[in-house]
Amino acid sequence: MREPIVYFGIGFLLATFLIIGVRALMRFRFGRTAVRRREVASPSIMADIDAEMGELHAQLAVATQRLETSVEQMRNKTASQLSEIGTSGDALVRLKAEFADRSIALAALAAKESALHGQLRVTEGPSSR
Repeated sequence: MREPIVYFGIGFLLATFLIIGVRALMRFRFGRTAVRRREVASPSIMADIDAEMGELHAQLAVATQRLETSVEQMRNKTASQLSEIGTSGDALVRLKAEFADRSIALAALAAKESALHGQLRVTEGPSSR
């Protein structure tokens, strides 16, 4: 009575080991083909990623070029405005100096007029008596 149970147990263990071995072999074989499929699919995925990265780099380069052009235009505009301010400042200084000269000349003429007016009174004074 023990022998059939022992034979049954040994058969059951051998069948279990056989199933486990076959499954491991299938997993190993199909696992390798799955890795190969992924490797075959990877270049296309990597090519897509590289293409997208290239497109992003191109967009970044275009945006950078536009920004550099805009900055250069702003620098030129600022330089021309500073030049105009300098020219205007020079003209303002020249006009202030001219105004000061004319003010002095006007004051001198006013003083000369007063002196001449005083002389005229002195000259007219004895004759009108």
